[in-house]
Amino acid sequence: MAPRKLPRGGLRRLLQWWAALLRISDWDYTLKREFVEGWPETQGWCTPLVHGKEAVVCIDPRVQDVELILVHELVHIAHSPLIKSRVQSIPEENAVWAMAKALVALKRKAYGEDTAA
Repeated sequence: MAPRKLPRGGLRRLLQWWAALLRISDWDYTLKREFVEGWPETQGWCTPLVHGKEAVVCIDPRVQDVELILVHELVHIAHSPLIKSRVQSIPEENAVWAMAKALVALKRKAYGEDTAA
């Protein structure tokens, strides 16, 4: 799959769009693009600070579909107040992947974007 190119500032605009849709636009976000440990299984990470409504989102620069990984991390943030443990479970991760893939596919279909991802 070819990488999805984003224009300058595109990641920030995508974050704002998705955060509004997920009803978490009142959070303060720090975006990072840096190599992540555990590549390729781990393509990004997030650290939500629920009480301060702050989050750091990091996406590896080698990621092919930046939007999908961004949405995946934002779904983690959106439901972070419900998680009691800091350790993620396999069922939780599978559910987050399913939601992120469905949301991105629906958006791309609605806007006539390439859905080959």
